[in-house]
Formats: sequence, structure tokens, C-alpha cells
Amino acid sequence: MHSIGFECEVVTPMFLGGADHEAELRAPSIKAAMRWWFRAMMGGGLFDKLGKGKNSFLSGVREAESKTFGSTDAVSPFRLSIVDSGLSKDDCKRWCYRIDEPAERGLCYLGYGLSDRNFVIPGKKFTLEVTLRTTDSQKENWILGSLWMLANFGTLGARSSRGFGCFQISCANDDLGERFPKVTSIADLKEGFKRTRRLFSLPESSSNDDLPPFSIVHPRAWRCLVLNEPKGNPLPALNSAGIALRKFREAPDPSNEFERKIPTKSGNIRVIRGQHSREYKNVVNFGISRGLLLPETSIFGLPHPFQLSSPGKKVTMKKVTIVSETRQRRKSPLFIHVYKWKQTYVSYQAFKAEFVDGKIKFYDPKVPNQAETVGGTLPFNELDSFIGQNSANAELLWE
Repeated sequence: MHSIGFECEVVTPMFLGGADHEAELRAPSIKAAMRWWFRAMMGGGLFDKLGKGKNSFLSGVREAESKTFGSTDAVSPFRLSIVDSGLSKDDCKRWCYRIDEPAERGLCYLGYGLSDRNFVIPGKKFTLEVTLRTTDSQKENWILGSLWMLANFGTLGARSSRGFGCFQISCANDDLGERFPKVTSIADLKEGFKRTRRLFSLPESSSNDDLPPFSIVHPRAWRCLVLNEPKGNPLPALNSAGIALRKFREAPDPSNEFERKIPTKSGNIRVIRGQHSREYKNVVNFGISRGLLLPETSIFGLPHPFQLSSPGKKVTMKKVTIVSETRQRRKSPLFIHVYKWKQTYVSYQAFKAEFVDGKIKFYDPKVPNQAETVGGTLPFNELDSFIGQNSANAELLWE
């Protein structure tokens, strides 16, 4: 057996823990995240070879995964452990950021649902030990490659696709060379990714336009760009990403103009003009039988909740939730990652895979049984548009 120690540092608030929501560093959670990236990379390597038949593609990925990570029938060829994994009170903090604070508004948007949970603070350092129980060089490459992808593109814990739980590996106690490239700049990241994708035999290019059944790293199904706008430290960087995403998703639609006349206390009439968001018509049409359209902004993740209010003395609230008819939850295909090098950088990743099947359902959470549905597959137009508006001042990793 051969053990390799990796020096790690938490970059953004990490909500990793058990059911009690207390913060902790857990090796099983890290191994599970490595599995996810292994499937994404192995899927990218096999998709053109086996993608025409979904069953053969899935079985090919599962077979490679069981050999690399173990299964009920096979022992894992490596062990993962955290050296000195205990956390002191100084290593943890309770989430108490406020949406009305400009420096925290984007964090609150990205961290929706994290109120009062404890997290591991940025700057916390720990040692991750990988013990290899195999002499198979291919398995070793896949194990190390999965960890490299997790550290450089993935995250750990809650709200993982929204940039929380980023960590970086500064060094290893072994010279791993091409199998684990060191990253301290965008140029290093591009070169390291090029080397790592060779370990999984990812194609340089592809003409396969089929959507894979799950998220994979593939030239037609994954896009990653790193913004060329360095920030001072990770929290402001993540806050800026949150503000940018919120501004995009809530951008007014010129075709949704409105005019409201509101009586004032003095007896006059105040006229308010503006534009509703892109999904406003869908939300207000629910329950009125005017017809619904595919909610394209729901591509950023399901469930997609809305809450609308009407101005006046008596404020009425309308709540609508959008889900898939077959799946209540669907993780966002947009991943945010924060890098802490000499300066801090942000990357956006877009995964294109089968998002939902069947129909999209609108319902009032107070009356969940009274729902309306619209058929079709959600397009990736909104995701493409968000990535596109950021691509002018960014480095694209796959060219």
C-alpha cells in the first residue's frame, strides 16, 4: 500500500456535515464527491464510444466505477481519510448574512436555505490522505484524476453548485507529475485539465449532439470559462457571482410591460410603469386557464418557487412552484467555482444533460393537488445566454 498526503485549504464557506447541520470534515462525503467527478469524466470518455445505446453506456460507466471505487461485490482499491479532522470552535461559524447588505446580497442569493447552519470557515487547512491498495496504474490515474477534478472544479457540501464548499490542494507529499498537476494560475488550470482529460481518454472534439443521461465532461456537453476579473478574496468573488446570476435571472422582459395606478393618501393617483421578469406571465397565468409555456428559466434548477405581491392597502401574495412531473428536485446544470491563487478568480461551468422527462408542473404549495402541466423538454437557452454574456472577458478551458 502507498499513502499520499494532500495539503488542503477551504476556500469558500463549506456546509459539510450530518443531519444535525453541524459542520464537520468527512472523508465519506469527499469520496462521494470524487465518485461524481469520476462518472462525469468516465462518461465523457465513453459517450462517443457507447452513447448510441444508453444501456451500454450506463453499464460501461458503472463497471468502471465499481472497479475504481468499489461496490457491494468488490473492495475499493483505495482508502480516503482526513488527518486531524476535528474542528475547533474557531474553525466554524454560523450563517448569518443579510440580503439587505450589498456586500452580502449575492452570498444570500446563492446560499438560499442555509440560514442558521454552521459552516467550515475559509482558510481552514486539513490533510487528506489517499492510501492506494492497487498497483494498477490505470486505476491509480483515475483515482488521482477524480480528486484533481473535484479540487479544481467541484465543491463539497450543501449548495455545492453555487460555489460553496470550494477547497484547493496546495501540495502533495509525493511527486505525482502529470497525474496530479499543480495549479496556481489560469494557465496552469488549462494545462492541468488537458493532462487530466487524457487520463480518462476524453475526445478532443466530437460531433455527437445527443444529450447524455447525466452530467459528463465532454466537448459537446460541458463548457467551462474562468472570468478574467480577479477579486481580492473569495467571499467578495462569490458575492459578485451571486449578484450577476440574480441580475440575469430577474432581468425585466420588454414584452412584459405593465402600468399600475395606485391611489395615494392625498387622494391623487400614482402611476407606476415597468417591466415584469421573463416568467411573470407564466406565473400569473397559472390557475386562470390562459395557457402555460415552458418555463425556460427553470433550467437553473428545480423546484423553482415564485412569490408575487399586489400593491395596495391589502397585499395579496401569489405563490407558485414549478417542478418536473417525475422529479421534484433537479440540481442546477450551472456550477460556480472559486479559485484562490495570488488573486481570486471565478469560473462558470455549464453541463448539458437530460434535465427532466415528461411534463413540467405548476402548482400552488397550499393546494399541491391542483396542478397544471405543460409538455416538453426544457431548453438550455437561458443557460447558454448566461454563459455567453460572460464569455467576452473569460478564458475558455476547452477550445
